[in-house]
Amino acid sequence: MSLVRRARPAGAVAVLGALLLVGGVVRVLTTPEWFAWSARAQLSGESFAPGLVVLDRSDVLPMCLAVLGLILLAGALGYLLGARRRGRASA
Repeated sequence: MSLVRRARPAGAVAVLGALLLVGGVVRVLTTPEWFAWSARAQLSGESFAPGLVVLDRSDVLPMCLAVLGLILLAGALGYLLGARRRGRASA
């Protein structure tokens, strides 16, 4: 089997990984930040951290897609590098 035939599926996975990575990063960077709440804790004696960031499902999903894109991209590039070296060794 030639290197080109082995590279086609890996190339498709690399493109998919790059698209997921770019889409996830763009979504995370363009999502407006909003946070509003009110609480009353007179007797608990707890203090609330002012720098606390609460992530909901719409924040976590793009981050997970970006990480999945990185994993796919790294796996495809590793496979392509390994296939190229394997092709040189058998030639």
